[in-house]
This record gives sequence, C-alpha cells and structure tokens, in this order.
Amino acid sequence: MRWGAAVADFTWDAARGRYWDALGQLVPESAIRASLDALIAHGQARSAVLAQRLAEGHLSLLDFRAAMQDELKAGHAASAMLAAGGRAQMTPALRGALGARLRGEYDYLANLSLDWAQGRMTPAQLGARVAMYPEAVYGTYEAGRLRAAVARGETEGRSVLGGSRESCDQCRSEAGAGWRPLAEIAPIGSRSCRSRCRCTIETQVASAVAAA
Repeated sequence: MRWGAAVADFTWDAARGRYWDALGQLVPESAIRASLDALIAHGQARSAVLAQRLAEGHLSLLDFRAAMQDELKAGHAASAMLAAGGRAQMTPALRGALGARLRGEYDYLANLSLDWAQGRMTPAQLGARVAMYPEAVYGTYEAGRLRAAVARGETEGRSVLGGSRESCDQCRSEAGAGWRPLAEIAPIGSRSCRSRCRCTIETQVASAVAAA
C-alpha cells in the first residue's frame, strides 16, 4: 500500500487540515487513520520477510539494510504526504523534516545491523525489533499534523489517548494535563512507549480554547 492508494479520490482542504471525499463530505479522521494502520501493517509484513531471509542466510546483511532503508523511506514518505495533504503540498521545509526523520531511522537501523553482525540478537529478537520500525511512521504522521496546525495559527493542544493498546504512564500523564501550549506537549513517538504510541494531539487556536 502506498500514498496514492490511500487517498487517491480525496481533496485536501488546507484551511481545515482535512480531506473531502468525492461526494463533497469531510473524510472522518478515523478513515485516514485506518489508511495509516494499513500502511503500517503493509510495512511490517514486508519487513518480517526481510528479517526472516536475513536470519535464514538467504539475504546478506548489506542487502537487508538497503531493502529496509527502502521500506522506511516509502513508509515515512507516504505518512508525511498523508499528513501534509498530498505530494503537491510537500514544501522544501516538509521534505527537509522528512529527510531528518529518515536519517534518525537509518541510524537505528545501523545499530540493529551491528547488533546482528556481532551476534547480540536471536532471530526472534531480530523479528521483534524489525516489527517496530514500520510503526514509527505513525509518529511521522502526527508530527506532520502538528506542523500543519501551527501553520494554521493553532497554538494550544491536548494529548488524547488512542488505540486499543494500554497507554504508558507518560501518555496518561500527558492526556491528564489537558489543554496547554503545543510546545509543552511531548511529541508522539518520543514518549516511553516510543513507536508503539497511538495517541494523538488535538489542536486549536488559543482564543478558541479560552472561549470554550
């Protein structure tokens, strides 16, 4: 699954930070997140195959690392575009942010490759760690949503627990803090649960929050 398959028939509304469907109705955020979940599942399936081939000796470590980098690039790019409103909305600044995020993911991958090369992981541990990499695209999506909100002039937000997974202590603390300046909220993916986080950050302009 790639970006085009997720929202090919949608139109981006930059003022709202939302998509319209072909019938002129706002696309529910739940539908967008379902597309994101499918993107993550697709990446996990492909990464699992790569990890198995490496563990069984059918793929060299160099080729494994290159293929994983391709998977990471495709997944994070699709997630960034999903948050931005499409490929046409990917400004140089957004592409730069995507590049910086990918460099960080590539560093993690380099560490994993070193651990495997030096025999510090079993095949089961390799599979478990590799499965976490595609999940990080959720943080890329949330970071993109946050940048778009700031561009719309929204300055306050609140963290909302999400998904069926048990939330970590930090996420529960963030959610309990309520509305506050965006700069004070720990970004999704940086918390104790790392890439497994499924929380989201709701945003509004400060005046709208104050009047509520």
